[in-house]
Amino acid sequence: MSELLRVPERLYAGYGFDLDSTIYLGSELLPDAARVLRAPRELRRKVVFVSNNPTRDPEEYAVKLSDLGVPAPPSQVINTVVTTTDWLAVNAPEATVFPVSEEPPSAPSAAAASASRRTRARSTSSSPPTTGTSTIESSKSRSTPSARGLG
Repeated sequence: MSELLRVPERLYAGYGFDLDSTIYLGSELLPDAARVLRAPRELRRKVVFVSNNPTRDPEEYAVKLSDLGVPAPPSQVINTVVTTTDWLAVNAPEATVFPVSEEPPSAPSAAAASASRRTRARSTSSSPPTTGTSTIESSKSRSTPSARGLG
């Protein structure tokens, strides 16, 4: 049997796949990507998709994956905005943060809007808060990083 087609000796509870240039390139699904993704799903293993691109939110990735024939709900897409905000909310809920990022190529993403809803402006005086300064609020109803990860 070819080395590429052999069954692994050990299966894990979950698998994370990078998106751009691993699952697709531009608007094209890479060869065998659908087959590779189908295998752990058929074995009832958790599959998540990971991106380090903060200008797209999980909903946008889920739509793109579905359009490419790989259905995935937004909850299976993890990006830097979501994980950083979730981590801060759990581990440093009163931290003052100074977000620095580029503006998304289109309207503000749903992830950024979601992060904005989870944050509140904080000021140490009676003057308005400084632009870009916020305090992360905890929310028991949100998923935690371990719930979103491969856990």
